[in-house]
Amino acid sequence: MRELQVSMMGTFAIRDATRGPPSAMLGKAQDLLALILLAPQRSVRREHAAESLWPDAGANASKKAMRQALWRIHHATDSAVPESGRLIVTEGEALRVNPERRLWVDVSVLTAAVRVAQTAGPDLADGELAHLGRAADLYRGPLLAGCYGEWCLAPRARIEDGCITLLDTLTRAYERRGSLDASIGWAQRLLDIEPAHELSHRRLMRLHYRNGDRTRALRQFDQCRAVLRQELGVLPSAHTMALGEAIMADRIGDALSPDPVGRDWHGMAVLDAGPEVVVLAVPRAAAHMMVSMTRAVREVTRPAVGSGVATPLAASGGGEAPASTDGSPTGRPTP
Repeated sequence: MRELQVSMMGTFAIRDATRGPPSAMLGKAQDLLALILLAPQRSVRREHAAESLWPDAGANASKKAMRQALWRIHHATDSAVPESGRLIVTEGEALRVNPERRLWVDVSVLTAAVRVAQTAGPDLADGELAHLGRAADLYRGPLLAGCYGEWCLAPRARIEDGCITLLDTLTRAYERRGSLDASIGWAQRLLDIEPAHELSHRRLMRLHYRNGDRTRALRQFDQCRAVLRQELGVLPSAHTMALGEAIMADRIGDALSPDPVGRDWHGMAVLDAGPEVVVLAVPRAAAHMMVSMTRAVREVTRPAVGSGVATPLAASGGGEAPASTDGSPTGRPTP
């Protein structure tokens, strides 16, 4: 039986490995297939699928919509396939992926590579690096780009955080090897996903300097300060500031040594509480979620800026923003 390939990162696409262009699958059909593929053991109860995809529909309407979605999945994935080879099969009240069907899913490949990256030692073999690099290349954008259902938000954040871990591992591995251009490339890829990842800004500052490009190192420092203030309302950590000052003084020292491996602290999260600014140390995954929420709030409140109404981040008042950190000491919140 031919292999079916499903890509869910970026634009959803599904194709027969031997038959060229992807099959069309739109709307709730692709959402239903994605929901099943992302579920534990690739199996979901019909009731859960209906509540996730048709939360406002009545029981009869959601059942009809689910039958239509299943037919569209069958039409797109099961042509010239015997009944026993159908991609989605029913077991009582559950919908699950047929274990007999040959299937390749980009999310599964990426997730497996992330597990390798999380347990890898500091020195990766050539084959391991190549494998992790191929998996990282599968990330073409957020999970199910264009899908705004609540059901996909948690897996989307989880996959993005896993990709950040993978790219961070690749960046560190190539830096240890002295492959500065490769390390710079992977670090920039990480910032494309998470622009407020301070550790990667700092690493790029160091890498550009070591590569003989002090101007780009200083520009990266400026970009780091601007992005952290815009995204989180914070200043860079003391470690980042020390590195920036060392580069500005054109002095090589301990500030240019690689960051320790294994830090799980993304930075400081800033919560706007009216006249107060509360600074919390949070794990990287939580900080990533909070950055995403901040961006969403900014999008909602942006029209109010031109009318003289302050946005939530702007409402914290003037003066210096509180400093962030990813493991080093921080400044205190501005009163």
